[in-house]
Amino acid sequence: MAWPRSVVVLAVLLSVLTGCTAPPPSPTPSDPPPAESAAATPLPSVDATPSAGPTPRVDPAPSAPSASAGASSWPAYVSTRYGFRIGHPPGWRLEPSQRAWTMEVDAADWDSIAHESFWSPDGDVRVSAWAVPFRGEASLLAVERWAQQLCHESGNSDCATIGERAVRLCSDRRACHPGLLVPFNTDVQAFFVGGPDADRMTVVAVWRPADWSSDRNGSARDLLAAFLSTMDVRPLA
Repeated sequence: MAWPRSVVVLAVLLSVLTGCTAPPPSPTPSDPPPAESAAATPLPSVDATPSAGPTPRVDPAPSAPSASAGASSWPAYVSTRYGFRIGHPPGWRLEPSQRAWTMEVDAADWDSIAHESFWSPDGDVRVSAWAVPFRGEASLLAVERWAQQLCHESGNSDCATIGERAVRLCSDRRACHPGLLVPFNTDVQAFFVGGPDADRMTVVAVWRPADWSSDRNGSARDLLAAFLSTMDVRPLA
């Protein structure tokens, strides 16, 4: 039996539709890439605050040696003229005094033969010590006035401001008699009363400006403090 033409065309179309599957559409450039599984590529762990590793070691700056470091082992000299005992660095040359010191004759003479003097081995530094009779109250004000008098008589500078720039000293740590360490333009001097002869004013001087220094001896101020420490005289803490 012959089928109508329309039926034959419909059958052909149905066979085509049931036997073929259309391929999935290709992604366009605007489509996002497919997401990967979280389990396949785990994310690295990141702390909110990174751990601070070991702290870098910083060595402290070397501290300067004490002014009196080593002075306790210095050779000692006893002045038979002035009655005090004072140490000096090893190798320094001693020039003993030849007569007693007086304000009228010796105040302006830094190289007076009335000084007990100590010279560094290279002859670059001279330290002097001497003493004079002292009558009156052993007070800080009395020491300051005496230092001002010597300052004027010697022609030194800034005599009126000695009390403002001086460092207070303690002579004999148990009794702590008053004293002053005073820097001047050309030297640095110490004045103190007390000790074995309470009726004397003792003076120790380094004939270099206070800020002068050398590798061997340190600053003039430190050198003076070292000499003073051998006489049991120290800056007042």
